[in-house]
Amino acid sequence: MVRSKSAVESQKRMENMVQKIIYQLAENFPLKEVYVFGSRARGDYKDTSDIDLIFVIEGIKGIGVVERMEMISPFIKGNVDFVVISPEEKDGYKLMKGAKKVWGREEGFLGLPID
Repeated sequence: MVRSKSAVESQKRMENMVQKIIYQLAENFPLKEVYVFGSRARGDYKDTSDIDLIFVIEGIKGIGVVERMEMISPFIKGNVDFVVISPEEKDGYKLMKGAKKVWGREEGFLGLPID
């Protein structure tokens, strides 16, 4: 699919924003991995599309969903929807299907898919 120039520029802006968010989270939490899902992972995003992220953080298995969101929210800027899961929850997590890894503790920032 050929992306419009504005959509590609939007993806690059999102990439810069996501990278900043990830590095802030990695400094403050035992962040293990980050995945993008939804339109920005599938490649059918528009220049106005939000970005959907999955943050995999160690040590949060017993913490409720709302508390997880509250922990991370101060670090989120821009048009970002997100979920926070533990490594143990990752394999059975429905949103992981079709998600693409954008950051790993071992690999660093891998970038967003840009078509």
